Amino acid sequence: MIYLCLRILFNTSFSQLLKWAQVRDGQMLPAALVNYVVASLLTAPAWALWGNALPQPVAVWLGALTGLCYAVSLLGLESAIRLSGVSLAVAVLQLSVMVPTLFSMIAFREIPDLFQSLGIALGLIALPLLSQSRAVRNGEAAPAGKIVLVMLNLFLVTGLSGVAMKLAQAYALPSDRYAYAFLVFSVSVLVIAAAVGIRRPPWGRSALPIGSLVGIANAVQLECTLRALAALPAVIVFPASTALTVALNTLLSVRLWGEQLDMRARWGIVVALAAAVLMNL
Repeated sequence: MIYLCLRILFNTSFSQLLKWAQVRDGQMLPAALVNYVVASLLTAPAWALWGNALPQPVAVWLGALTGLCYAVSLLGLESAIRLSGVSLAVAVLQLSVMVPTLFSMIAFREIPDLFQSLGIALGLIALPLLSQSRAVRNGEAAPAGKIVLVMLNLFLVTGLSGVAMKLAQAYALPSDRYAYAFLVFSVSVLVIAAAVGIRRPPWGRSALPIGSLVGIANAVQLECTLRALAALPAVIVFPASTALTVALNTLLSVRLWGEQLDMRARWGIVVALAAAVLMNL
């Protein structure tokens, strides 16, 4: 259970630190790149000391797939925070738990009970509410359709990363965990570096210090997630972390960044929280 609590803590730190970088520097992409570089550097010694020198192919491919999903999800998170606010973006990000939960039900026969099924149904209600809301009043102007597409992309890609992590826990050797983590962050570095090269954003003073803190949170969060999945089923790990991460991020976003939730956004977050709690019963 301690690893589940740590996953919640570092999940919350990840998004709030990136928002801090965006507020201070006007954008978060350089900090995101530093984040993945630091996470790679942190996991490389662990692989060298405790992991297999030649990991199984399944760990390599799943590590690369997870890294690709991580990076694309982060790019989607950056857009979602800019358009809708960090509170709603993180709510959609965490609601993507439905994807690995449904996958686990089908592939691993982790069948939910009546309450968990109701939670999944509520999650389907919360997603459109969150996707059509905004918590930032002075953010970038964008048509409603674009915001919905950004949110749905964030939901699906983040959900696929959860599926890849579940597959890694199920099929990769425990001794390949460190190689897997290194590949996750290394592939993410390549994808985000390509995005930085294409967009060429200015590097602010916060990119290095905040990005380094995000990288530490990211590396520890992944390790805690894998350890939590090894001890608890996915239908417990992902929904439980979803509920508290959404609640903490919403409180911090309102208090720290002055985000304002309209009635639809409030209902979306409430329904998302109820969905996560029910899925965790």
